[in-house]
Amino acid sequence: MLALLKSSSVRFVLVLAAGVSLVQAKDSVYSKSTIVVYNKNFPGSAEIAAHYISQRGISKGNRVALDCSSNEVISRAEFRASIERPLRKLFTEKEWWTVQNNAGRPKVVENKMRVLVLIHGMPLKIKDTSPEPRPTNAAKMQTDAASVDSELALLGQFNERLPGWLPNPYFRQEKSFGDAGLSNLMLVGRVDGPKVVDCRRMINDASEIERTGLWGFAYVDLAKKTNGGYKQGEDWLNNVVTQCERDGIPTIVDANNSSFPSHYPMDEAALYFGWYARNANGPFEDPNFKLKKGAIAAHIHSFSALTLRSETNEWTGPLVHHGAAGTLGNVYEPFLTGTTHLDVFLQRLLEGYTLAEAAYMATPYLSWMSVVVGDPLYRPYDGFRTYEPQFYRNDEALHYKTYHVATKLWDANPPEYQRKLEAATSNHKTGFYHEAQAGRLRTAGSRNGAIGLLRKAKDKYLRAEDQFRVDLQIADMERLRNNKPRAKEVLRAMEASAEYKALPRYKSVKALLNQLDPPGPAGS
Repeated sequence: MLALLKSSSVRFVLVLAAGVSLVQAKDSVYSKSTIVVYNKNFPGSAEIAAHYISQRGISKGNRVALDCSSNEVISRAEFRASIERPLRKLFTEKEWWTVQNNAGRPKVVENKMRVLVLIHGMPLKIKDTSPEPRPTNAAKMQTDAASVDSELALLGQFNERLPGWLPNPYFRQEKSFGDAGLSNLMLVGRVDGPKVVDCRRMINDASEIERTGLWGFAYVDLAKKTNGGYKQGEDWLNNVVTQCERDGIPTIVDANNSSFPSHYPMDEAALYFGWYARNANGPFEDPNFKLKKGAIAAHIHSFSALTLRSETNEWTGPLVHHGAAGTLGNVYEPFLTGTTHLDVFLQRLLEGYTLAEAAYMATPYLSWMSVVVGDPLYRPYDGFRTYEPQFYRNDEALHYKTYHVATKLWDANPPEYQRKLEAATSNHKTGFYHEAQAGRLRTAGSRNGAIGLLRKAKDKYLRAEDQFRVDLQIADMERLRNNKPRAKEVLRAMEASAEYKALPRYKSVKALLNQLDPPGPAGS
């Protein structure tokens, strides 16, 4: 394996030096087995469907118009009458699947279709048919509510809906969906968001970025929720940090009870994972903030996808509005144990699986609350671990690529790893590699070492924006060392900096100072 990586690294350098432009063909693995479903009653739905099949090379015969409600929430009866039954009828008429009767019960034994894409305007969720209050968690888990998407994944099972969730047979599998042999299951994703323009942008971004790879920082927002059942979610996010560091993705972590503050400089954010705020906050409160093109982002909350048609409410819609090409959410309370495991989700993405495959591999239950938003065929990291040439062409995102390859090649040899990154720092004249390594030291518990590297990074950086971002991390490291006075001293110095005052991100300093010393009531 090491020899393969070494030969691949040589190819990586040669491709960069030659400036070769190698363009990968559009993903055709699932194009012939994908159904695109839109709502003929919703403005823009047909337009987005047409754009999607054009971008993905999907047959026009696989585009389906349904006559259904334009509301996001529908009843169980509406779901069956306007979505479930028409689709089953169409699958049979077009011979997309083969159904056999077993003791009078239909069973799908072959399905030519693997992926079902719901387009902006399709209903999002099915409300509970039982109006009575459910006082206990056990009773609440017997709800008849679900996401439309999660129910349609089981379209081929012909089951009468029972309250509660059903185990997902694709959960934690390590093979492509086409090889899993699950003929009565489909992967369901949706190209959806607050506006038509958001949906078109998601389609275009996925098509572009999977040819060059998704390069940038990962931002992980912990919450110190370690009591009882909450520990599971915090563990997922800590595992995400570890995974990013092993794969050479520079990672910035907020390990405080509070979230990343307003106006935090979430620069070059290719990945964002966090919890546990009700509505999008921090940098996502800024209407001008955008994630990096092609970004994958998710925030754990029980009602993160309560609606997808808002730019500010909950999380999933706002993440799309702020540039995410792929995200996840829950339409109703899923309970943490029924939520998509973000660490497994990221791991499968990094292994090159599609957005939909990664999400379903990480989701333990179906007929439940989850939704996958974005082009379900999007592969942001296809070639990331196999070092395919098109993934490393030209000098695009050179620092990220160099750091990734160096980490994979020499991480087990710390002296050599350090020597390579010091050489890269000198050659590329940047503080990037010191900043990236500081995150690794932070996670390893060496906060003094992390601060030392961050100071080196600041000295190497030339742009005030980069120096500002590093100073914020130094202040955060001091907080982690329980040195609140020193953290405030760093922030006060930033607040007094004339150079920093000219930056829009300057407002984050006051937000952080308010976290350290919350202002008292007015008039106190």
